[in-house]
Amino acid sequence: MNIANAVTSLRILLVPFLAYAAATRNETLFVGAFVLGGLTDVLDGFIARRFNLHSPWGSALDTIADMLFYPAGLLAAVFVPALARYWHIIIFVILAIGVAMAFAAIKGKFSTTHRWPSKMAAAGMFFFIVYTVAVEFSLVFFFVVAVLGIASALDRFISSRHT
Repeated sequence: MNIANAVTSLRILLVPFLAYAAATRNETLFVGAFVLGGLTDVLDGFIARRFNLHSPWGSALDTIADMLFYPAGLLAAVFVPALARYWHIIIFVILAIGVAMAFAAIKGKFSTTHRWPSKMAAAGMFFFIVYTVAVEFSLVFFFVVAVLGIASALDRFISSRHT
């Protein structure tokens, strides 16, 4: 395992800490673990590109880490009940992304490079969760992130159709 993949794996290992922090209502631990996870998302890609360590396995691992880490961030609803009121929109966006990822996997394109819509959706989700827990819930910010998630799913679906 190279260093980029180790950094990606750390993001996966942070998911139980997010769950624990939510279960014990420890906002500081939750935000700390979420910020650390977000930093690993940026750092693993930087390391992979800088040291030419990118691979289909690393890209797939990064996608899996994202699929576990960012939805776990939605446990922020424990701290911010206003977020929980929009569970149906959250489920719709997660399902849209899941269907697009499944389609990509079927087409053999699961480990394709993360394109801008996916990066923007991840960054939006990161800042939304941190802002929501640390400051306040913003309905406008929530809908922007939901639209970014749908755009990411559509981009993944469309880019997977091309062989």
